[in-house]
Amino acid sequence: MSRPGSPAAGNVAAIMQTWNNSPLNNPLLSSLQRTASQQAFPETPEAKSKSKDLKLALKNKVTVFGALLIFAYQGAEVSISGRVIPFLINYRGGDPVRVGYVTAGFRGGIVVGRFVLTHFVTDLTVGTLCLQLLVWLVPNVIGDAVAVGLLGLLLGPVYPCA
Repeated sequence: MSRPGSPAAGNVAAIMQTWNNSPLNNPLLSSLQRTASQQAFPETPEAKSKSKDLKLALKNKVTVFGALLIFAYQGAEVSISGRVIPFLINYRGGDPVRVGYVTAGFRGGIVVGRFVLTHFVTDLTVGTLCLQLLVWLVPNVIGDAVAVGLLGLLLGPVYPCA
């Protein structure tokens, strides 16, 4: 229960005062409005130039292929680090307390790989596929944990090279 003069009542009053002011008096809100609604402001030559640059970039096949590669890499990285823990617990009978370190090993492998293996990125794709298959096909928690850490090591340099 808040009493008049309490910090909670002061916070509510400050929030109401902020929202009751005109949006044009609030620089953050007005910049957000300008960003979200381009209808209220005429299109400038700079905006036309940016639109032209975007259309030119989307016509370039190398740019589109690179964007798709980064999209696939990000999806693989996030899904591996997010799904390996439930996989090891549910299908390999791993201890939840110990299996939690596997994601740390994966992320640590990514960090080390980005520093050490950047020059060999084209040779690493076969290794990543083999390690991923090893994780899914070998029913051993410790072997899977080591394979996931090495998988992170080999996946690490892919993103900076893209």
